[in-house]
Amino acid sequence: MVQSVLRLQWFKALKRPPKLILMIRKTSLLVFASLILAYLSFAFFNYRERWLPNGYYIHKFDPEHKALFDSRNWGVVPGSIAEYAIQGDIVYGRTEYSYQYTSDSDTKVGWFILDTNSGRLEHGLGMQELVGELRKRGVDFDHEKLNAIK
Repeated sequence: MVQSVLRLQWFKALKRPPKLILMIRKTSLLVFASLILAYLSFAFFNYRERWLPNGYYIHKFDPEHKALFDSRNWGVVPGSIAEYAIQGDIVYGRTEYSYQYTSDSDTKVGWFILDTNSGRLEHGLGMQELVGELRKRGVDFDHEKLNAIK
């Protein structure tokens, strides 16, 4: 008789876990839900940084201003990055910039090449110069590989 009562109490204890276990379950559920929400917010909203090789990154301040920074958070390329492509350690792309303090307020377009391994930058290039410099580095220019930053 005593054994059956003890077994019954043990079985009831299995059905209803202690308060600590319930609290752990609720907390883990909340943490899991918050991680899902954080992931969805990054997936659906435009994330502002795009990581490049060797610690470089592109930061989007607003739709018109996107800047390329190195690992020390120093701006690297003058102007706003419009498009870019990555091939190995080479990042190349198109910049748009305007001269705000002169009478020439038209937007200027230039191309840049950044060797992220050595930190060497060439900017203000024309299309022919860009293609020539990329060939010197063993990289083929492909306009379809350019990623527009939106």
